[in-house]
Amino acid sequence: APGSSGRAQVSTVGSVGSGGGKALLPVRLLMRSRSMLSILSAVAAGSIAYMVPFVYLGPFMREEVGLSLDDTSWAISLMGIANISGRVGMGWLADRVGRMEILRASVLVMICAALAFPHCTSFGAVLACVIIPYGCVSGSFIAMPPSLIAARMGPEAPQALGAIVGSNWLAHSLGQAGGPPMAGLLLEASGGSWVAVMVCVSVSFGLSLLLLSCAWPSVEQHEAEMARLRQRVLGGDVEGEGENEGAVGSASQAVAPCEAP
Repeated sequence: APGSSGRAQVSTVGSVGSGGGKALLPVRLLMRSRSMLSILSAVAAGSIAYMVPFVYLGPFMREEVGLSLDDTSWAISLMGIANISGRVGMGWLADRVGRMEILRASVLVMICAALAFPHCTSFGAVLACVIIPYGCVSGSFIAMPPSLIAARMGPEAPQALGAIVGSNWLAHSLGQAGGPPMAGLLLEASGGSWVAVMVCVSVSFGLSLLLLSCAWPSVEQHEAEMARLRQRVLGGDVEGEGENEGAVGSASQAVAPCEAP
């Protein structure tokens, strides 16, 4: 009958609306979580400096150390190899020591390498103070944040992995896009001062470390926050479902006079 089909269509719309809200629950919790916001802020701050040593290692070694173009290419390749091996090694350590502890230690090592960068006057010094340490730990700055967030999310993590990884790479991309150009402008404005550039790199990493140390909530704070967020988000969904049910009832009453007697 026309009236019954009308009620079925309205009921279907109401059920789809309420189900869609519950399906987005993990992402909504994620984007309101203090853990997520602190990690994204730290990643964005550190990513401004992250690519600067990779980009400017070659020019520095040609100008200050006196290496040829071929030798500089080998040095940059060594840094990339150290970055790959460091990701595996730091992941192994993180499973035993703790992800956040490894991430903080990695940022601290990158600060020390950046400060040592302009004072290296030989290939051996650059290799020992910049290429090996920075290369080995910088990979964990890229790979560790998503696993940290997923571990904190708990049962909602599998449904929010896309949002976790996407948000992490967005923060990285924004910082990496602006860091090297700003370093180049600073290098020109300072008359070719590598010290000025690397001090700014260290400040950027220092802000990232500060956010990781101060803004990252404890497990107890995180669990209490997630409980409040779940209650708030689910409460909003329940109110939305009540409104949908009210709309269905009103529509049913409007359709009822059209039914056959």
